Amino acid sequence: MNNQENHHTLIVNQQEEELLSWLQEFHATRIKPLGQDLPKDIPDSQISRYNPFRDTKTLKPYSLMIYNIGNPGWSLKFALSDDMLLKNSLAKLVIDDQVLENGSVEGNWLRANVIQEENTFNSVGGALCLSSALYCFKAQIEGKKLVTEDEIARLQNSRNTMEDNNKLLTWLEDFYFSYCDGDWEHMYGSRLISIKEGWILACRINETSVETKKFDRIIFQDGEGIIECYKCIDDYYFIIKVHSKGLIEGLRMFKDWVESQLFN
Repeated sequence: MNNQENHHTLIVNQQEEELLSWLQEFHATRIKPLGQDLPKDIPDSQISRYNPFRDTKTLKPYSLMIYNIGNPGWSLKFALSDDMLLKNSLAKLVIDDQVLENGSVEGNWLRANVIQEENTFNSVGGALCLSSALYCFKAQIEGKKLVTEDEIARLQNSRNTMEDNNKLLTWLEDFYFSYCDGDWEHMYGSRLISIKEGWILACRINETSVETKKFDRIIFQDGEGIIECYKCIDDYYFIIKVHSKGLIEGLRMFKDWVESQLFN
């Protein structure tokens, strides 16, 4: 791991990141004040194994985790507090797989529901459905129903309707999907975890174009707290540790680094 520290000031267009902006604000106003039982940090060596949803008996409210599954796809889980569960408005949402002419399954499928007995919101979808899963989660928190034909059509066409306002999310989907070959996605992927003061985003870069590329640690403080990005050589993770509202900046630094290495 490179210990060099760089201090950066980033300008981020929040309007291009509708869902991530909402998620940052949700952490700042709900998770951070109320999720006092969440971990303060997670050591690098434990990130790949950390799963607060493994045992529902010890599950802490406001735990949130987004991670890749081997289908390929994404899973989003959130531990609801009792008051959130009482005003649940989400009917089980199912958007079926779409089989393409060549016989492959498009990455545009989605399941979303609340598991009452576990106090957990759960959404799982295809490799290109991270934005849709997060959209469903936002609707659940805001008490909106997702059962109308208009909403389902919006989700089915999410790559067209959401991309302009969620450029980083759709880039992350594309980055992940570009390496899915039937084997890679069963071993590698990304995970986003809520912690007490903010977020940890760990992106596995094994067998990607940046696996062997150098990245000098970046750490700086803005008006909200610390933003830190570094490459963990032992596990081939690109790790982002940020405060509640630093997720967009951290993810943009990862994107900028990946794209800067295309011709190096």
